[in-house]
Amino acid sequence: MTNAAKEAKIIGLPLDGLAVKIDSTITLIKTIESEINTILEQINTFINSETFPNSIRDNINLIDSIPGIGRLTAITLIAEIGDIDGFLKPKHLVAFFGIDSSVNESGNFKGDNKKISKRGTRFGRRALYAVALASIRNNRNGIPINKVLLDYYQINMKGKKPKIALIAIMHKIINYIFAVLRNQTPFEQRDPKIHKQMFLENNSLNKVA
Repeated sequence: MTNAAKEAKIIGLPLDGLAVKIDSTITLIKTIESEINTILEQINTFINSETFPNSIRDNINLIDSIPGIGRLTAITLIAEIGDIDGFLKPKHLVAFFGIDSSVNESGNFKGDNKKISKRGTRFGRRALYAVALASIRNNRNGIPINKVLLDYYQINMKGKKPKIALIAIMHKIINYIFAVLRNQTPFEQRDPKIHKQMFLENNSLNKVA
């Protein structure tokens, strides 16, 4: 019997057999965790095998480079997105995930009364929502998982409904995903001001050319 079950029995709670139920539940949880780990090992073995397409493996690694996105989530997102060439602009990917009604292409907040379309991939949207939650938190050492998104959330989303604010964060993450897959380069976190300056400089060079 586990320590938790023993302690429950010693405390003397009125429900008969509570210690046994706790012990059984813990055993079940451990069994499920073991099965999950086995499945994850099989997935990773398949992805790392010679028969797995290098292009898909590279895209998984590219998405995995984005702060807040773990290995399994990266695999899930790539499985849902497929070929990024099927999306000409970030807004097309936004529509694919079904969050195109609440925020515009730049990610700016539009209103509290609008609802997302939910017309796209349900599993992908759930994965993206989990990433958004992780992206506005700190690690155990107090360092932000994604400082740029956390700052954006804290500064620009004050007074907004939590779900609407998270949709705005999801939209920005989609822009990250689109960029790393389109450019085939790992994610590089930049301060928004620096990013804007680089964008303006690139536009100026393109006009001169």
